[in-house]
Amino acid sequence: MPMISIPSIRVFSALLLMITPLLSFAASNEKPARKQFDTNAEMILYITDLCDQGKIDECFSYYRDDYRYHRPTGSGVGRDSSGFKKIAAALSDSKTKIVEILEEGDRLGIRWFLEGNHTEGPIFGVPPKGKRVKLVVNQIMHLKNGQAAAGWEEFDILGLLRQIGAK
Repeated sequence: MPMISIPSIRVFSALLLMITPLLSFAASNEKPARKQFDTNAEMILYITDLCDQGKIDECFSYYRDDYRYHRPTGSGVGRDSSGFKKIAAALSDSKTKIVEILEEGDRLGIRWFLEGNHTEGPIFGVPPKGKRVKLVVNQIMHLKNGQAAAGWEEFDILGLLRQIGAK
């Protein structure tokens, strides 16, 4: 077996010192592991806070890639956050408030609303008029392995249209 000389060890040590910061940089750019929760209701409260902080993509990382959604505007598969993003972007100071969560096994019943001033952009083609609006949502969510797997959502589109002054 060949002997390693002291200069070889020094070169190896110098190389190790040079690449260690690069390794930690690469590690820091990895996606953080999703937080674990004791209950599914805790997860919903957490992702609601993420949405309120504008971290909508991080919020939707708690949804499975094959999430099945059923909404008044249509059904589909995937992490479709586009509708939420559009409405949240149209409302300045938007906040989500959970009114009630009912938990039974891997299913949740959630009653919540999104509220804010309609000052930033159109909602369903209606330009902003500065009115305070509230979108009420009732949702049933099925979770699997700590992620949302399917959801049935009903929201008060007519109420929202009335609030923004749609004709």
